[in-house]
Amino acid sequence: MDNAKGLMPCEALPPSFVGSGGRHSLTCRKSANARFGDDTAVLSAFIILSTLSSTFIGAKFLGISVPVALQLPFIIYVTVKYGASLRIPYKQSLFWFVCLGLFSYLYSLLLSYADLKGYVSDHITYCVEYTICIIPLIVCYSNIPDGRDRLRWGIVWACRLECIWGILQLLLYTIAGVNISQVVFGDLLHLTNTNDWLTTYNAGDATHIRTELRLTGTTSDGAFLGLFLVVGLVLDRSLLMRVVYIMAAMLSVQRATVVCMVVVIAVYVYRRIKASLSEQKKRSHLRVRNIAIVLAISVIIIFFLYRYSDIVISRFGLMLARFNTSGTDGTYRHVMYIPWVLQALISTNPFVALFGVGLRSSGVLLSDPDGPFWQYLNAYMQSGRSWAIESDIACVFGGCGLVGGLVYLYMFGMFFSRCSNDYRVLVLAVFCFAFMYDFSSLIVGYLIYTLLMLDSMRNSGYKIRYEGIASV
Repeated sequence: MDNAKGLMPCEALPPSFVGSGGRHSLTCRKSANARFGDDTAVLSAFIILSTLSSTFIGAKFLGISVPVALQLPFIIYVTVKYGASLRIPYKQSLFWFVCLGLFSYLYSLLLSYADLKGYVSDHITYCVEYTICIIPLIVCYSNIPDGRDRLRWGIVWACRLECIWGILQLLLYTIAGVNISQVVFGDLLHLTNTNDWLTTYNAGDATHIRTELRLTGTTSDGAFLGLFLVVGLVLDRSLLMRVVYIMAAMLSVQRATVVCMVVVIAVYVYRRIKASLSEQKKRSHLRVRNIAIVLAISVIIIFFLYRYSDIVISRFGLMLARFNTSGTDGTYRHVMYIPWVLQALISTNPFVALFGVGLRSSGVLLSDPDGPFWQYLNAYMQSGRSWAIESDIACVFGGCGLVGGLVYLYMFGMFFSRCSNDYRVLVLAVFCFAFMYDFSSLIVGYLIYTLLMLDSMRNSGYKIRYEGIASV
């Protein structure tokens, strides 16, 4: 891959990399200028804006979604630059999945659920977002030169931002009682957020209740922070950052994050052991050694902090406690969402069963007060408004129906069969995360899917011309 540590496209390398010999030579810089002209820095800036803004999940300014609004500069720039030469990737399963999502939002406006609070206004908003942002975003990334490597580079920096910000959250709040997200985003930038830039909850028993901070990074929910940590662990080539991702996951007390990281590390260990038996035995042993170093450093740091820090002790205790699956707590709901939704689809009318009720309103299928699922829902879910199920697979089946759900599974199947080995690990990690939390209705979800689509296109014989036109 023509990038520095797999992060930065060759043509976007700073001057310090140019003329260093090897694959980052002067020839590379000259070919980049010949192919892309002098607008490389401008395009890279818009990509960074696009990917970093996707981390502000739930953030709004004057009622406008920040992640959606900050995609528009990139979309406008690419549209103006390439104009009529833009090609729609209509043969890709991701494109059809997005189109089904838009159709479900439009169709569900005619359902009886439209009486719910905020249902109609939310769906109209989502239709506008799909039309002016999500569909154009996928088209634009599939048409820019070296779109896969550029997008990967941007996503990695977004993951780094989330990871570092989450750790700062914990340190400043625990040591000084400062909510850094509220200070920066709320007080200085005047952004609003679903949880007012702070998520806390009571922990402990009835006689020793304490308030604990749930790490969220720049997002509205700790689970979204976990998604960035998992993706960063897969895509980031920096050994140091991989250690930091693992540490942040342990401190975040997010179950989905920990489970997905265990799966990713297990896959890497398996692949390295298998590679060590091949012809590249010496090189493979180096990779096994690198993984062993990462795990050893992580274990040492965790043991030290566990032994000498009450803060980390409490965080580990909370993480273990949150794996409890008994009763009617959140863990039980997450485990049962998929069978519940399938049961609800079978018992509903045929049109809803086929096309759903809209991605971000999938929870209405479970919200019947006389239904079998009502007793397991929390107060927000029982509040009489639309809500999204906190499991991506269940959310897609409930939001887009059986048709959308099958396209969704087919899309993952195509990603896994056509992507390169490195990106297959990302497919596995994201699909594992999809069992436990929803993200397909978010900008970051579509950026991840677009990255996988671009890699699968590259490995399936689709030619992306240097002028930025994707032949699909």
